[in-house]
Amino acid sequence: GIFVCGMSQQVEPDVDAECSAPESVSPVQTSFPTPPREQTPLPWKELSVVLVIVISEGFAWTFLMPFVAYMVIGFGIAPAKVGYYAGFIASSFFVAQLFSSLILGYVSDLKGRRPIMLLGLLGNCISSISFGLSPNLAAAIFSRFLCGAINGNAGVVRSYLREITDDTNQARAYSIRSAGLAAGMIFGSVIGGLLARPAVMFPDYFDMDGIFGRFPFLLPCVVAAAMNALGLALGYFFLRETVNLRPEPTEAVASTAGSSQSSSESENDGNDEQTCDGDDDTIVPLETVSETSTREEKPAGLILGLAETARQFSEALKDRDVMITMVLYAILAAVWICFDEVFAIWSLQPVATGGLFFREANIGTAHAVSSIGMFVFQLLIFPPMDKTLGSRRTFQITCGLLGPVAVLIPFTNALASSDALLWVCIGTLMALKSATGAGASSALNLMINNASDPQLVGSVNGL
Repeated sequence: GIFVCGMSQQVEPDVDAECSAPESVSPVQTSFPTPPREQTPLPWKELSVVLVIVISEGFAWTFLMPFVAYMVIGFGIAPAKVGYYAGFIASSFFVAQLFSSLILGYVSDLKGRRPIMLLGLLGNCISSISFGLSPNLAAAIFSRFLCGAINGNAGVVRSYLREITDDTNQARAYSIRSAGLAAGMIFGSVIGGLLARPAVMFPDYFDMDGIFGRFPFLLPCVVAAAMNALGLALGYFFLRETVNLRPEPTEAVASTAGSSQSSSESENDGNDEQTCDGDDDTIVPLETVSETSTREEKPAGLILGLAETARQFSEALKDRDVMITMVLYAILAAVWICFDEVFAIWSLQPVATGGLFFREANIGTAHAVSSIGMFVFQLLIFPPMDKTLGSRRTFQITCGLLGPVAVLIPFTNALASSDALLWVCIGTLMALKSATGAGASSALNLMINNASDPQLVGSVNGL
């Protein structure tokens, strides 16, 4: 991943290069450095709603990690095959997303981000309850498949953030989004570990013959559904659209834009590439103009719309930077998911066979500590690191640290005889694993968005 990233061009926006200085300006004038742009204030109203949504998403992602192995054992699967069948449960979510993410990303470009995000939260609610009520392995796999099929929030939220921020505050917004995701993962891991099998863990409060005794993993699923229902309600009432509900330009604005374009064309001998007027400090955002015109020209028919999107994708996929960032994202996602799934299976194994003999609460605590490291890194370290080093260098450093940290974790089995030393080492390594992984992921998100055509950002993020 580090090697491939080094092959790519830096795909971060260069604001100073967008408007070239007119040739008539003297060398003395152009020798002065351009003053840095002030950071645009974050749109906290929209960002707060997004934060609640990603906290709900993070909760839904991790609440099952502490108990999924015990759930498989409860279905009558032999302990030696727990990892194999737990992998089916985990992978069913991503198999569904493999087919649905591109479609949901395309629909979000066409119909808007808001309905897709709300649909994802609704899907989390339904699938969480059905997962807790699963009577067998097939039902559990179907529930996770259903969740992945109608949940495209991972890509759509990134597209939404791109549209409510600019290059001066984008990294900050992404770090806040990742911190919110980490907070949800912390709560999900803790709740999943503490509330699984409540009739066994808290016999004074839960009856073995009651619903939580017959369905021992339903309680954390109910909490997950409630969290997503809260995000759904807040999103429904307070989340504004960024695609379909933009106001159309008034005649005055259109006239001004037209005269500015004519003036620019005459001054530059018909050069269509000029987008900024050197005599005017007001710059009309290219994305707004492009999206307004494109919205009017979108094909009405579904078949024509898909054909046009396929044509645009064929152009986008010829972009070397877009393809490299997608490959890097696939590599990082494979490493991240593989590690989390294997950790849940490995850590519950007996110490004699190389594991840690953890129970649900222990696994949940380990994942919670891991998410705390991600939370701190994303809030305090990633924004200045990305601003100073750039997204490509940030990815290379964090990805380079992720590998050694992951390799060291299995060796903590040698410390199992000392609980204090074991938890110090496990906590430190798990926190570093999540911090470096999240840093690499956030840097890639920025590179993917900045390498994408504004009209295809939702679809590219889905892909």
